Amino acid sequence: MKIVINRKFGGFSLSNISMIHLTKRKGIMVYPYLSRLNFDELPERMTTTFTRYHGETDESLKLLTQLELFRHDPELDTFTLQDRVDLDDYVEKYDPWNWDPNDYRTDKDLIAIVTEDGKAANTRFSKLMIVDIPDGYDYEISEYDGIEQVYVGKDLQIINGEN
Repeated sequence: MKIVINRKFGGFSLSNISMIHLTKRKGIMVYPYLSRLNFDELPERMTTTFTRYHGETDESLKLLTQLELFRHDPELDTFTLQDRVDLDDYVEKYDPWNWDPNDYRTDKDLIAIVTEDGKAANTRFSKLMIVDIPDGYDYEISEYDGIEQVYVGKDLQIINGEN
């Protein structure tokens, strides 16, 4: 059995382009937007700005920007929502697609995307690797500041993707 782990400080995450590749592979139509939280002194005045994603590289994005994948097209290049007021309307209107790869480490589509995209599947905070676990063995993922190890079988051998 194959499993995807992270071998870099920071945490398990897929690059924006790999997330889009994953939705295509799963046959899910999404409309990608970059979201940026706009801080204000008063929490009730915080807003989020969404800008249509056109394939910008992860390195060019700011730390506080993240990819949002909508199932319904907002049909706008940019729009802003007030966080506390517009949240329910936002979810109902655009139906964001959320998929946490942490819950699907053995997902065949995730493994295929990490294989196909190679280094492009990583973010500046991740270095994804596919490791083989013998069939029929149990496994447990241990993590320290984002770097993961996999413990397998009765002896809890460490498989870290390095030869």
